[in-house]
Amino acid sequence: MKPLKLSDRIYYEVTNGCNLNCIHCCNVSDEKRTFLDADEILKFHSKLYKLGIKDSVVTGGEPTLHKDFEKIIEGLCKVGKVVVTSNGIAWSSEKYIDFLKRNNNVFLQISLDGFSEKTYDNIRGIGNFRKAMHTIQDIVEEGYAKKIGLSMTIMNQNITDVKEVIEFARKNKIRTVHFPTLIASGNGNDNWSKIAPPLNKQIEIEEYFLGELLKDNKDTYISVNRINQLLAWIRSGYNYDYCCTPTLKVDPFGNILPCAIASGKVNSIGSIFNMNSIDDFMNILVQNWELALINHKSGIEQCKSCTEKDICPKHFCERCLFMKRSFKTVNEESIKYKCEIYKHHLKNIREGK
Repeated sequence: MKPLKLSDRIYYEVTNGCNLNCIHCCNVSDEKRTFLDADEILKFHSKLYKLGIKDSVVTGGEPTLHKDFEKIIEGLCKVGKVVVTSNGIAWSSEKYIDFLKRNNNVFLQISLDGFSEKTYDNIRGIGNFRKAMHTIQDIVEEGYAKKIGLSMTIMNQNITDVKEVIEFARKNKIRTVHFPTLIASGNGNDNWSKIAPPLNKQIEIEEYFLGELLKDNKDTYISVNRINQLLAWIRSGYNYDYCCTPTLKVDPFGNILPCAIASGKVNSIGSIFNMNSIDDFMNILVQNWELALINHKSGIEQCKSCTEKDICPKHFCERCLFMKRSFKTVNEESIKYKCEIYKHHLKNIREGK
């Protein structure tokens, strides 16, 4: 195993509470609404400089519901850059703008899972599209387009809106548009058969993304999780392993988790309330990732006959040991689906397309 090199940022899931119930939400917590203590977050974060971690992502749930949200942000901003993920409707647009004005080191990522009222509200609830768009447009008009990004999880319900969202972002010079991978977790698992795009449509849109990523657009950066990982894999000569650069997460209960997608106490490698020494903590982290990588490299049944098995990294969330620990059963349909997508891209790479 290659030496672990931690990402220089950490995720703080400051609450599992949310004002929405989106059809693809990957939150698996069935606990009552919980808020991570602000002082404990800042106390823990002050210890992380020894690990080279300065920056942070504050998420949820909906993080702006936390009563001490601004105290958390102000404290984290003193150490590094902060990204806040929000649905853009929990506050008024005026409050979001004032927040951005007062916090220079903050970047706001707003979820926009559709570019029409019908599409968006089908995913995030009736009446919410107008609220989110009002917030985004007001922020842009106030001159803060470079301090926000849009996030869109591609589903069967919104795949036809992708290009419009990108065009909107470019027209308004919004800094980023991020396309996270749809994860078979929480509502995303329960609704997988309804929300996962047909395989050919998903591959088609990812081919489009490859073309967009090659464009030199300095106003708006396009980010696509799976494509970014594959490009890093290619550029490294098939030696790069993003699993050797883990990003830590703290959940609302104070559990320190070995990955931003991991959940549950079963995956905890410590607690922010009584963390051991940095050396002990790193030893536990390495042990967990060694087990995870063994699991990855073992492959699955369809790997045996796959034409791309020799160059495939075999890495995606539903195959991960941490997801297996979290759930009694793993969504086999989603695993086969993602295998076919990787197989398509890897075949094109091998054939020089």
